[in-house]
Amino acid sequence: MNTIDLRKLDWDTKNVTGSGNGSYYQAIDQSVSPTRYYKLSNFDSYKCRSIGYESFFEVIACRLGNMLGINVLKYHLIEGKIRLHIRNSSAVRTFNTVLCYSEDFRKGGETKSSLQTWYNLNIGGKDIEQRLRSASPYISNYIDTMFVFDCLICNRDRHTANIEVLQQRNGNYRFSPLFDHGQSFCAAYGLDENAIRNFDYTKDVQYNDGIGKGYHFKNVEGIKKPVIVKPLPADFRRSIFYGMSTLLPQYVKDSVANTIAYRYRLLKNEKYIIERTDQEVSDLL
Repeated sequence: MNTIDLRKLDWDTKNVTGSGNGSYYQAIDQSVSPTRYYKLSNFDSYKCRSIGYESFFEVIACRLGNMLGINVLKYHLIEGKIRLHIRNSSAVRTFNTVLCYSEDFRKGGETKSSLQTWYNLNIGGKDIEQRLRSASPYISNYIDTMFVFDCLICNRDRHTANIEVLQQRNGNYRFSPLFDHGQSFCAAYGLDENAIRNFDYTKDVQYNDGIGKGYHFKNVEGIKKPVIVKPLPADFRRSIFYGMSTLLPQYVKDSVANTIAYRYRLLKNEKYIIERTDQEVSDLL
């Protein structure tokens, strides 16, 4: 993996997209088109080292979503040379680290806002899930897909600032690709090898809820119709871990792969997802 010089970027722990209060170091590069948004894994700025695998999980979730035909924001895994202010100090250090980036997904003329802001301005009310579902079949289908995908990857961070609405001047809108999946899989355990090895992916997972019931298994029980996905390939491990062989410990890869395999099988057996090949989908249209 070639190292990219990112020393010109300013890193901070506030959310640079302006739609939330993220706590991980992030930076924005507007000198390129489309704009790039960079994120570090959980990072110890005193010891200048990563203390989590969030960047890897972001890319793995992206690859998995693409594999299944789910609209997920594309993330790229890179090694970068960065300059970072040490917390509680005036010192600045330069070092290499693995990180990820995504690109601006807005089309020309679109503005974006968090789902919470858009909801407050256009719908309002206390039962956000049901009122959103009632507003549009498109939104209801989006929620179903989101619930299924978040359940599949054990995502703990799906609040209403991690969903964005893109709006045109004529009032037409669309929801963003699913994004911000660093807090998925065994991310809650940082670099703790023993905890990662013992992560129980068969149990329900609580998440930062803005929509839904706060637990993934409870959410999928309430979806309105099954989500159509492309079949998960038997060799999915090779694709989702591509380029990570020397970077990600085997026990982390085993935990992630076992999580996906178990939860995909569960969602399929319970008919929360239905597999369709591209040709089958085409035949249905």
